[in-house]
Amino acid sequence: MAVILLSIKPEYSDRIFAGTKKYEFRRHVASETVEKIIVYSSAPVKKVIGEVAVVDVLSTRKSPLWEQTKKYAGISREKFRSYFDGASCAYAYVLGKATKYAEPIELSDFGIKNPPQSFIYLHQCPFCGNVITTGTKHNGLCTSNSEEHIIPFSLGNSEIIIPKGVICDDCNNYFAINIEKGFLAMDTISKLRSYHTISSRKGKVPDLEILFAGEKTKLEIDGKNRRCFIGLSQNTIERLKSNNISMFMTQGLDLEELKNNYTVSRFLVKIFVEINLYYALQLYGEKTAIKFDEKISELVKYIRRGDKTKKVYCYQVTLEKEPVPFSADDFIASINLKVDDKNNLSGMILKLFELKFDLDIQ
Repeated sequence: MAVILLSIKPEYSDRIFAGTKKYEFRRHVASETVEKIIVYSSAPVKKVIGEVAVVDVLSTRKSPLWEQTKKYAGISREKFRSYFDGASCAYAYVLGKATKYAEPIELSDFGIKNPPQSFIYLHQCPFCGNVITTGTKHNGLCTSNSEEHIIPFSLGNSEIIIPKGVICDDCNNYFAINIEKGFLAMDTISKLRSYHTISSRKGKVPDLEILFAGEKTKLEIDGKNRRCFIGLSQNTIERLKSNNISMFMTQGLDLEELKNNYTVSRFLVKIFVEINLYYALQLYGEKTAIKFDEKISELVKYIRRGDKTKKVYCYQVTLEKEPVPFSADDFIASINLKVDDKNNLSGMILKLFELKFDLDIQ
């Protein structure tokens, strides 16, 4: 479903929002199904003033179209005939609910320099379908002022990024709070972040529970300055002074918590959908309107709205090698897409720290 921007003369746009014009006549219409029209009121207003839902599109000869629409045409019969003079076919968008914005919006806020002669498709967030504007939030329309890290920044990713202007801030924030936060908080992932001293955006590395000289305490890590701090009792400090100290120990990883897990499933599916979007943008350009196929659209609903039954997509998780805390090993994160015998995308292999996730979306 597409959203288009139309340039409409003020006398006609006023009638649309007054409810006396319920048809917008056009010599040509969009090839895609239009669900909403964003109204640009031309000179002397020169502002985007509101939006109107599209219920249907009529396509016929001029005379039958006029008879069908004349009650709420919003224009005279003479202007109707003049507009369609020489046209073999006449079109009309059937208008539904019209909403006038509290504050008019500049055309440039939609990334458009000049009003279209006919119409222009507006960029929509591929996850929620809302139209994206730049700068501040206008009249309930979405903004896109943040990049989307396909693998979260807090897992060490600063390279595989979907740029600003593609995914709206609302969806970006939803993924961070409702999907990524839960995954990052899992004990195994938290430990691995500590082992590899991966900082969050705020520079925080997760604390690590350890056993030091028989005392259970926390190892606090300053990833920025490459230092760590241990909270010890006075007794242990005295033993430390006398060099009567044994090596510290920490718990191992428990892969069971990562298996058949709804949080992990949504996290993996989010990465799978976004890496597909990432490659599409690389191939077709950032200004291209990306349309997902039926299968990806199903996955989009799963990650954006959740699933009442807590459905878990099939995946396997394995430990490729035993992690060695603070060993200065190279951090590895990679994404490889899988295809089936018919060359259709069938899943993804995500390598993260010493973990390997094998996702099957079929």
